[in-house]
Amino acid sequence: MIQKIIIGLCLYSVTIWGQPDKVKFNKIYPPNTGIKSSVAVKPLLDGYLTTGVYGVAGTYAGFYTEKIDSYGNALWQKSLDESASFYATFYGNSLFSTPDGNFLMVGIKGFDQYVNDFIAIKFSPDGDTIWKKTYPTPDREGSVHAIQHHNDGYSIIGWTQHYYPDGSFDPARAYIIRINEAGDTLWTSKLGTKGGDILYSCTTQDGGYLLSGYCHQAATGFDMYAVKTDSLGTVEWEQTYGTPSHDGGCYVVQLPNGNMMLLGLMNDNQGIAEKLLCVSLLNTQNGVMLSPKYYRKNDIFAPESVPYANPDNTVTAVLVSYGNVPLEDHFAIFSPEGDLLHEQAISSGIGSEDYLRDIEPTPDGGYVLAGFNYNFPQSSWVVKVDSLGNTCGVADCDNYVEPIGVAAVEMERVFSVYPNPSTGQVQIQTQWHEPLQLSIIDVLGRTVYAQTIQPYNNTIVNTLS
Repeated sequence: MIQKIIIGLCLYSVTIWGQPDKVKFNKIYPPNTGIKSSVAVKPLLDGYLTTGVYGVAGTYAGFYTEKIDSYGNALWQKSLDESASFYATFYGNSLFSTPDGNFLMVGIKGFDQYVNDFIAIKFSPDGDTIWKKTYPTPDREGSVHAIQHHNDGYSIIGWTQHYYPDGSFDPARAYIIRINEAGDTLWTSKLGTKGGDILYSCTTQDGGYLLSGYCHQAATGFDMYAVKTDSLGTVEWEQTYGTPSHDGGCYVVQLPNGNMMLLGLMNDNQGIAEKLLCVSLLNTQNGVMLSPKYYRKNDIFAPESVPYANPDNTVTAVLVSYGNVPLEDHFAIFSPEGDLLHEQAISSGIGSEDYLRDIEPTPDGGYVLAGFNYNFPQSSWVVKVDSLGNTCGVADCDNYVEPIGVAAVEMERVFSVYPNPSTGQVQIQTQWHEPLQLSIIDVLGRTVYAQTIQPYNNTIVNTLS
């Protein structure tokens, strides 16, 4: 199938033919110490980069990054920061590619889980630290993750909680630290009135923030929680969702069509000890649920990874279920209306608890998932799946299926044109592992340029005049 990108004011179209990769793998990466857990992954041109925490309990700990190749083989691991201290990073939205080709991760560093601060570390693709900055407060922080603003820095987000000398404490509040590309603080905001623990955040199409997680209230126990702010962190609406009994947390994501979708955990509320997966669109003006849907599997059925909103407004996420059976992970796809369209079980095969925290799209139309196996030693876990969550089996495995014929390539993932629009020279960049046949055709159907582009190539075209 021919894929097209329009360059300029409908003057030219670019057509490329390619064969997408069909590599799948399911790999465990044991630690050299007692603990190693990846929580975030980014696809590279020649493999993947993961980040997480490693160490020996009660002795030392640190942040690390690891490079693995396209088949899941570990190439190298480097420490980004370590000491006899407390380190933690929790969620997939804690690692980002920077505009200058490097990477930024966020986490928590401190004396222990009560005395700690947010930290940001910028490092090169080779794992060499460029800079690291902490953001000290007199309070306790937790659940750190970040949002990347287009070529304009980041927002580090989590919760903060103040403790008093007598042992009393204030409710936790959502906490935003806005930083520039150099890591310098631009502004901070503490918000919310419900004692929220923020698990996930994203920017909204109006330039604001959408934060979600859970909160605790005396009357109802744990509830799902979401808060919407403007671009400076001023609250526009704040909502809790749940029953009179303990519920759970949630992730809320904005879809490309502007709708907001919640994936969360709600008590069955029928007098039985079960919690259901709750999926619902939200009213974007006030956060109220719109026709929620509920799904049951085992005693608890909940979202586990941060969600990924696909260009077609479907949402991909990893779910977790557990009860009388061992903990199970499920790769899941939801329709734009919140219907569960597909699920596929994923397992390390080790027989202990598996946790997948990040899900990232790959150029072949599949996804790469990162997490850890809660065994001893605690190991990093990375899985490459196709578009439906199928992989090669249980760890450790990999396979490569030769592509047959010509298949469609998702253009925004492997192909870019700059500047656009243009009537002169353009730069065409490919991020693909095989040669691609490029054709540029004008509106009269004439081929004005044709060339085979080599893998991972930058091509300057001067024929558009």
